[in-house]
Amino acid sequence: MNALKYRLSTAAKALSAIMLAGCFLIYGQECAEGVLTGLYFCAAELIPSLFPFMFLSAFISKGGLISKLSKPLSVIGKAFFGLSESTAAVILAITGGFPVGAKCIRELLDSGAICEKEAEKAAYISVGAGPGFIISFVGIKLFSSAELGLCLFSAQLISVILLGVLNKHICKGSFSAKSTARVPSAGTAFIDSIISAVYGLLEMCGIVAFFSAVQATIGAITGDDRITGVADVFLEVTNACEKLSESGIIPVAFAVGFGGLCVHFQVFRALGNIRLSKLLFFLYRIIQGLITAALTYAFIGLFHIPAPVFSSAKSFAPSLSAPIIGSVMFVITSVFFIYTICKERL
Repeated sequence: MNALKYRLSTAAKALSAIMLAGCFLIYGQECAEGVLTGLYFCAAELIPSLFPFMFLSAFISKGGLISKLSKPLSVIGKAFFGLSESTAAVILAITGGFPVGAKCIRELLDSGAICEKEAEKAAYISVGAGPGFIISFVGIKLFSSAELGLCLFSAQLISVILLGVLNKHICKGSFSAKSTARVPSAGTAFIDSIISAVYGLLEMCGIVAFFSAVQATIGAITGDDRITGVADVFLEVTNACEKLSESGIIPVAFAVGFGGLCVHFQVFRALGNIRLSKLLFFLYRIIQGLITAALTYAFIGLFHIPAPVFSSAKSFAPSLSAPIIGSVMFVITSVFFIYTICKERL
């Protein structure tokens, strides 16, 4: 049975790679434009907003600052999330951006501040967009409203807390403290943290460029903005927010909470060899998206914030007139991903 599963997995991966390579060759111009779009986003948005926080997450663990933060954070962590020092990762995830929390968890595990089981538990909830992306990009740039961006950021903050409480009861267990590794000198920790942040950003930029190319290729294949919009939500959050903004803030709120596969793979890469259930992680992101959307809707009504909540001007349901090849490609890609995550350890 295991041999059959392995052969099926290998065949599915090979078929997907061949199909993707063929699409990239056929739609080479659109693919190249997608890569340029992704790299531009990295230079204009990703690197300036994430570099300080990635440096900070590395320096907190490498410089021994976690020992100074552990006492107040452990109180919050045990009460809400059933965690100890790794609560720092949750806080950095909310304030820093999508992969920063995962990178902090990896640094904490490598430094000996937390055990592998606690790192796994924290990894499920240490995912969130930073205030720079939500308030500046989504709120001000897309909707011309800082208040709306703050409302969305608050909704995401509460969604992470609620998800952490849920995760506390799903991933049960107590964690024994690990012996902390020797702390290097301040100068060494400073340089190592910069190098770690640079390498982390280069990896993320590569992932963003790839998914941007996939998005552009799907758009060229289908020729339908509605299908492309659905694919964007599934794949990459930035393009999804731009396109969904025409339909109102609630679809955008779900996209921000969900994150998209581009963000998910950035998180997995930052976590390194920390084992976790990909299926549970994916389900958590759906729940986080739904909670963020629901709370955003509630906050808009509660505080009377002027905002386009929904719009009937454009629907993102798939059109029957869309080319068959586009629909088939999207379905095959989705099925392959679901098969991949379902075969992982629960």
